[in-house]
Amino acid sequence: MSRSAAQINSSGDSLHHRRWALWWRWVVAMTLGELIGFIVPSIVGGVAAGLKIEGVAFMICVVIAGMGEGAVLGFAQWLVLRFVITTMLWREWVLPTVFAAGLAWVIGMMPGTFVDFEKT
Repeated sequence: MSRSAAQINSSGDSLHHRRWALWWRWVVAMTLGELIGFIVPSIVGGVAAGLKIEGVAFMICVVIAGMGEGAVLGFAQWLVLRFVITTMLWREWVLPTVFAAGLAWVIGMMPGTFVDFEKT
């Protein structure tokens, strides 16, 4: 049984549409996840600075808050991915994202915490 050109084009258009729809959902999830998630380290960093917390203690506060950002971002991503990878549980995506965000914040905070830029 052969399919007509219209049927092939129709299924191709449908696949193309689904891919673009997924892409747009992913972009929106990423944007909102980062926007909302970044509120956590912004507030924690501001409060910690206001309390005159410095050095490693400040870094620890912000890294933990950055893990909160990762949780929000990972959950936003999972809301999209759950329709594509239907067997994936939220924690299988969110928890690695939390730890990846924590690592990224550690790396990002290290120079300002451990390098004395006034002496370099």
